[in-house]
Amino acid sequence: MLNEDASQLLLEGKNIIEEENQFRKLNWPNIISNLKTILHLTNKELSLKIGCDRRNFSGWEIGRKRPSFINCKKIGCFTSENNLDIERLSDFSCSAFSASRLG
Repeated sequence: MLNEDASQLLLEGKNIIEEENQFRKLNWPNIISNLKTILHLTNKELSLKIGCDRRNFSGWEIGRKRPSFINCKKIGCFTSENNLDIERLSDFSCSAFSASRLG
C-alpha cells in the first residue's frame, strides 16, 4: 500500500511539473490583454472574476511578472468556463481579432 501511495504521489508530481511547463510557454501579456479586450473588463473586474489579486494583473500584462502556478490554474479554469482557448489567447493579439472570441 505504501508503494502505491508513493507511486501515485510521483505521478501527480510529474503531472504538475508538466502542466507548469506548459503554463511557462504561454504569452501571459497577450492572455491578460486579450481577456480584458474580449470581455470588456478592467484589471479589477477581471481579478474579481478569476479570484486573483488585482495588483498582479498589471505586472502580468506588461510581462514584468508571471502568474504563480495556482493563478495560472485559476486563469485556465476561467478561460475554459468562458469558452475561450488559452493557447489562442496566448498566440494572438486581440487587435487583429477584435471581432473573434478566440474560442
